[in-house]
Amino acid sequence: MLGGQAIITRPELAQDLKSLANYHGKKVAINRLSTGDIVFRQALQKAGFDPETHITRVEFPSPGAIVESVIKGQTDAGIVYSPHFSLAEKRGLAVTHFLGDFLPSYTCCRLTANTADYNARKDEYGRFLTALIKAYKIYKTDQEETVRVFTRELKIDEDVIRKDTYTRQAFESHPDPLKKGTLEFWQAMVDSAGYVTNKTYPVEQHIDIDLYKQSLDALITQNPGDKIYASLLDFYRINNT
Repeated sequence: MLGGQAIITRPELAQDLKSLANYHGKKVAINRLSTGDIVFRQALQKAGFDPETHITRVEFPSPGAIVESVIKGQTDAGIVYSPHFSLAEKRGLAVTHFLGDFLPSYTCCRLTANTADYNARKDEYGRFLTALIKAYKIYKTDQEETVRVFTRELKIDEDVIRKDTYTRQAFESHPDPLKKGTLEFWQAMVDSAGYVTNKTYPVEQHIDIDLYKQSLDALITQNPGDKIYASLLDFYRINNT
């Protein structure tokens, strides 16, 4: 997934908090080790803030707890992922930013596998990646089917799914391994206090982009001229090589 996090606040604070400068001294609710926490830290640093001292980060165990803290006035703002910011809007809160406003197409959810199992069953993993690429084509070309599947599997209102997935495009489900973005995110974790102990760990050695490329190449060979698969190849070249 690319993107998918937003900052929520109470309506009376929404206009003020549309400027990052006004977060100075505010209490911001976060889930520790969440994507949103890291991306927001980066945004604050770029704006000249020290995220450790210029705001108060208050850790909560779940997005639901973050929403409650903002509603009750325990915190001024909170960072949650889809669909929690849309559900929070239904309860009267407001979205001030999507974190993609600060870092476009940042990496979020990544696929991982047990190394021994991955090496032993690469053909099966390759078929799985092929299925993900085919699913992405449906996601891009058949909104109605995609919304139907998301609604059924996630047990969330169709209007929330449609709004976050397509109307305002709060995130994108994307099969690309996004090696460059993953390494950038790792560096952001290294640069953030208290996240990474072994700051020289060779993360890059654990990212395999080759099997995805093989799966995509095979589909392009089978479907010459397919615009979706061609766009994935362009994306791959920009974000992995």
